[in-house]
Amino acid sequence: MTEKELIDALKKGDTLAFNNLVDTYSNIVYRICIGVLVRKEDAEDVTQEVFTKIYLNIQSFQEKSKLSTWIYRIAMNQCNEHLRKASRKKRINKTITSDSTVTHQIATAQRLNPDFQLIAREEQEIILHAINSLPEKYRIVLTLNAIDGISYKEVAETLNSSLTATESLLYRAKQQLKIVLSDFYAKNYN
Repeated sequence: MTEKELIDALKKGDTLAFNNLVDTYSNIVYRICIGVLVRKEDAEDVTQEVFTKIYLNIQSFQEKSKLSTWIYRIAMNQCNEHLRKASRKKRINKTITSDSTVTHQIATAQRLNPDFQLIAREEQEIILHAINSLPEKYRIVLTLNAIDGISYKEVAETLNSSLTATESLLYRAKQQLKIVLSDFYAKNYN
């Protein structure tokens, strides 16, 4: 099914098309949410909210951008709304859970090489801690581009930013991550 056919089916209320949409985008929406919100429970709740919003607002999608970009924007907006609501109630405990996408990717590598298990687990914890220590704007662009594989152009559209600004932000995020990891290794492995 092409994107145009999917959009048309969604606008007609086709539940199979909606299920296809959820199957296709639920993992990436969750990864965006976990990258912004950090807590697994919050990410799961907001992911559901994103698909509810898509279902209720698909008629307003004007097809000026790709469907994926529209979905990413909704995800970012829902995450930001969740953070606004949460900040009114209390401070969010910002820890990355071991159930993140990075954990899944490392677990796949571990199955391929059992000797790698101990090293991979340690590396995973180090990387998750390093990403968690970055400012939110850096976590977001790293999640979208490096982890989810979204192009610079789509990240820029998702963040309502210019391509140049997005490239610069991603560069700074990677540099900051390198510094954090270098400091950690210097302190713990020298």
